[in-house]
Amino acid sequence: MLRWLRRRWRRWLPVGCLAAVVIINLLASGGAGSEGARDEGGDAGLKQPVIGDVSPLAANMGFRKRLQAYPEKDSPGSPNSLESVKNSAGPDGQRSLPDPVIGHHGSPSQHGQQGNQETPPRFKIFVYDLPLRFNTNLTSCSQAHSDGCYKFDHFGMGPELRRHDYLSYRDTHQLSSEIIIHEKMLRSRHRTLDAEKADAFYVPFYAALACTCKVNSEMDISELYEDLWRYLRSTSPYFGSSGAPRRPHLMALGKIEREFWTSNCPLLRDTERTGGITFIGVEEEVNEELRKYFKRTNKRMVVAPYPSYGHFDSSYTSSLGVQNQAGFPSDIRKTTRDVRMFMAVGSRKGHDVRVILKRHMTGTSQRYATFTASSSKQRRYAVWYSTPECRRDMQLPVVDWMRHSVFCLQPPGDSLTRKSFYDAVMAGCIPVTFRPKKRSASVTYPFQDRLDYTRFTVNIPLDDVLSGAVRVVDRLRIIPESRIADMQRRLAEAAPKLQYSYPPTSEDGDAFSMIVEEMLRIAA
Repeated sequence: MLRWLRRRWRRWLPVGCLAAVVIINLLASGGAGSEGARDEGGDAGLKQPVIGDVSPLAANMGFRKRLQAYPEKDSPGSPNSLESVKNSAGPDGQRSLPDPVIGHHGSPSQHGQQGNQETPPRFKIFVYDLPLRFNTNLTSCSQAHSDGCYKFDHFGMGPELRRHDYLSYRDTHQLSSEIIIHEKMLRSRHRTLDAEKADAFYVPFYAALACTCKVNSEMDISELYEDLWRYLRSTSPYFGSSGAPRRPHLMALGKIEREFWTSNCPLLRDTERTGGITFIGVEEEVNEELRKYFKRTNKRMVVAPYPSYGHFDSSYTSSLGVQNQAGFPSDIRKTTRDVRMFMAVGSRKGHDVRVILKRHMTGTSQRYATFTASSSKQRRYAVWYSTPECRRDMQLPVVDWMRHSVFCLQPPGDSLTRKSFYDAVMAGCIPVTFRPKKRSASVTYPFQDRLDYTRFTVNIPLDDVLSGAVRVVDRLRIIPESRIADMQRRLAEAAPKLQYSYPPTSEDGDAFSMIVEEMLRIAA
């Protein structure tokens, strides 16, 4: 065998060398290919660690890139996802969404126009892209257990019920402010995708809907709160691991402040975590003893309007200016208002002032057209309309009554403020409030340092009504028509700032725009 090899090795040497070269090349190309595949997979399919699998240090090192698109396994298509705007960031980290835009469940908007993007905003907000369990899943949970009472589609404003030119009335629930503000924040020209350039940070946690889910689905709300704080600590270097956040943080509350101190809804009981957050809420608690007990004496919120049934088109409100004053559509202005005073309240007793007011008014559960067709002018002078807690066909009858009324009474109920106040505004009905004489017990209304409520509302001291010193019917009867006409004109001018325009665009000129201005003052 050895003799055979010695005679033939020169003949087979070139063949062996060639085979070795081929094998080496194959091994090299295979290694490079697999390495390339790993690199490509790392860029395209790397999943971010969820809470509990990531350390604060690791999270903070990649904060800007990771937090802009923090995924979950079940998160594609979520309304708070940045997937739809991943290519919309311009220089300086500013996002720009073309209109029309897509809302909850892919509902397309057919209205609106692109806001003015020429001048960069002086105030920039970074919106956390929270996992779905902190917002969208809570929306689904609330709707599933509401027997059809909650409709949070169409950016939280619900389906359209009727349209009057540039004003639409929609099935908007009073708990939808958290969704609406979140949707508007995502499309605002003030939003930045660069956390380092943000002046403030918005936490889109649906706190009111979480409380609703707790009652209906036995959800562990304390565990949900802990998950939220853990998530913010582990992903954001600006929130901080303890104490107040290192940068201004904001969050919306869809219920009155007092309710978040209850055992069913204890978000504000955790003063260490919530003490450094500025809340955007529909009502600030006026009882200073309660505020002191829950350590919120010097912590004020941005008071925002309840979402009303009425919504101006965003293309209309964004075009308003000094020379283009706001006004209701012509058919709203020309509606005959043959009801002097109107009140929409439930049939249960409620606050004592409601009992007193009902004594001097005609009660009905009929629609305006049905009632007036068979009633005298005297009977429809002062009417209170019974509004059940959840009746699916209630919205338009309430709007119709308000559109035909001069004054809409807004007595306190479970709290001092009401969604009905803003429904009245959007129907052109002058709101009548009942504030206590004691200033410290008087509730704060949205943007009252910039809107003069005395010009488009009437206030009758609550103490005088309860004591019998004043009869509301008599007080409203003596107001001259010239004064009423002036209040109606000023009400139309203020209305855009007390409602949420549909659909959300980059600059809506509505209540959200006023909220952003309040944020600027707080963060300055």
